[in-house]
Amino acid sequence: MADAEDGLDSILSEVELDADYFPADSVQSYFEMAEAVVAPLPLESIDVNRHREESAPPQRQNRHQLDVSEATDHIITTSSLSDDHILFIYRGEEDGSVPEDVTHVQIEEGTRQIAEQVFRDCNDLMSIDLERSGIESIGYMSFGSCWLLGNITLPQTLSNIGPAAFFDCHTLTDISLPFGLRTISRYTFVDCSSLRNVKLSPALNVIGENAFAHCIQLQSIELPEGVQEIQSESFRGCKSLVLIALPSTLERTGENIFRGAKLLQEKLGESNDDIIRALTCRFSKLPLQQWSYSQGVDPTVSSLQSVLNAMYSDVAVLDDCKHVDIFGMSPFHVLALALSPKAALFQAMMEHSDAHSSRLLVERDDFGKTALEYLCLKNTMEAPEAIRYILQRITSTKTTTCLGLAQWRQKICHLASLCSAEDMDRVVRLENIQMVQESWRLYTTMEKISILEQALWKVKMAILQCNGDDMDLNAIVLNREASRIQCGADIVIPNVLSYCSGEE
Repeated sequence: MADAEDGLDSILSEVELDADYFPADSVQSYFEMAEAVVAPLPLESIDVNRHREESAPPQRQNRHQLDVSEATDHIITTSSLSDDHILFIYRGEEDGSVPEDVTHVQIEEGTRQIAEQVFRDCNDLMSIDLERSGIESIGYMSFGSCWLLGNITLPQTLSNIGPAAFFDCHTLTDISLPFGLRTISRYTFVDCSSLRNVKLSPALNVIGENAFAHCIQLQSIELPEGVQEIQSESFRGCKSLVLIALPSTLERTGENIFRGAKLLQEKLGESNDDIIRALTCRFSKLPLQQWSYSQGVDPTVSSLQSVLNAMYSDVAVLDDCKHVDIFGMSPFHVLALALSPKAALFQAMMEHSDAHSSRLLVERDDFGKTALEYLCLKNTMEAPEAIRYILQRITSTKTTTCLGLAQWRQKICHLASLCSAEDMDRVVRLENIQMVQESWRLYTTMEKISILEQALWKVKMAILQCNGDDMDLNAIVLNREASRIQCGADIVIPNVLSYCSGEE
């Protein structure tokens, strides 16, 4: 098999593909071209001109159709499943023994290996119970092109995942790799276009070639200390990737690791060396960002309290929450993108200053996103709780009532309560959060305007008194518009606002 896989190098070196995705009129997926060389088992003939359509799964290959009457001990239809759903009991069979219309799979106790390509092109497969299976190895392309396969939990007994094991699994959104896994093989998650959250093994040493290529919704991935090698094009085409830092243990890197990683290249350029250099020192002298990034994957990372104690013992870094990295990300942005954005972690950082609370809503990184917007797209149980805490903290601050602008505070509180619902769709929550942010920006702008008006009028009063003017000061204040004109606020405030917003 190793000799066959080496044929990938010669094929891929001759093919130039679109870095963002494979359009319908392109040649074909580089993986489809390569699989004819890589495949260790006799496969059906592959149409090299077959194009992927975004709206429908690819045509299935002609696989062996298992008759239920031939293997009633393998296939079970139960009342808990709908009529067209089939539960298959897997006992370690080779490719060809699994019906292509299987929807659910259960691993029989004692099974230690999932054979190569055994569930490949099972486009109706939605779930497989692996967590309690005791599986130690998943073979080459075992779940390739299982379009409906949702989130799966891999057992801690798993120590080997073969090349392309989950390639082209378009419904897969979350994956947590077992603690003992040391290598992510080539093409393991290539073209998993819905993959958002990946928890890597603390023992990980090697990330293989094209391991996460074209995972177009992957925003963040936390690489643990101990990773020594990242092979060529591992994150090729990950156009949404914004949170990644390279560990200090990294010794070997391949070519074009981040080719087509659109957002990273826009900020750091297209040079592989420049990107690697920038990401290696990304959180240098930024302890809170480093902690927020590492706490999900590094079991040896210090507690947040110890990090805060060390920071706040030094006056020079007392305001570290305001510091941003090379992408304009504060610790709140990094924590929001992390694997486990728990409310307690935000609370520990936010309680040092009320000013930091409003930053969560109004501060955008270089990619135009706020920490709350990142939180809205997290598909974890902790995210809604963190959002609820943050919004409650913000709407309860003293600054929201100091000028009596009750209507704005009431609107913000109402929108905030809507965003806290646990069962809310992520897209709907994001829309509501954006409405909260706009209302908050409007409120804080009005607040600043009011304070500036009061300051200008106070100066006006002082000038009149210094000039010995005996006129009734209250008589000249006819209304707010008149007071603005008399104290110069109608000229000063527009210029101050345009200056603060960066407008000419």
